[in-house]
Amino acid sequence: GSEMCIRDRVVVNTIFCGGYSEGITSMWKQGAESTGGSYMNINHNKKTVYVVTPYDVQIQQLNLDLNKTYVPYGKKGNAMKQNQQVQDDNSQKYGTSNKVNRAISKGSHVYKNTQWDLIDASEENEKTVEELSTEELPHEMKKMSVEQRKVYVEEKRNERNKVQKKIQELAVKRKQYINQQGKEKENTLDNVMLETVKKQAKMKKFKFQ
Repeated sequence: GSEMCIRDRVVVNTIFCGGYSEGITSMWKQGAESTGGSYMNINHNKKTVYVVTPYDVQIQQLNLDLNKTYVPYGKKGNAMKQNQQVQDDNSQKYGTSNKVNRAISKGSHVYKNTQWDLIDASEENEKTVEELSTEELPHEMKKMSVEQRKVYVEEKRNERNKVQKKIQELAVKRKQYINQQGKEKENTLDNVMLETVKKQAKMKKFKFQ
């Protein structure tokens, strides 16, 4: 329930497909606000307009490069990394726009996977790299010394930072290109989700480039 979300600092956003007032009376607004989240509604009959840009293919390729920087650890590490790929593939089912937007989201510094990715985990707690047992490490790290682990993780972190920076730069160019096409922002699912996450990220002192 909402108490568990508050205890675990999980923010739940709700999106009601229909009228704003109808979502309030059906408790979608209360459900979100009880966890510190946001309530949104979208016009479910309005289709998202996808503008093809010269940067889409490159952003999708950078997403593949980004995935290579993830180092799964622990019992659930490999399964969670596979799930990350599944979610990438699922986003494609809903159109190229969704896949590109997901890549841009992953390219931000808000996207963290401390529970299964060693790069994010070590950023939160630098001792994680040296404290993990051999069984918890990925195959390529099992024979490494503690110092070799640290070097490996740092290399992956630097690689990720470079890829994320490229994605962010292309995201800006992509947005400028779309704006130049004269497409107005509409109350559609992708726009609503992106704007809400950005607002919440800023509240937690994260910065979008």
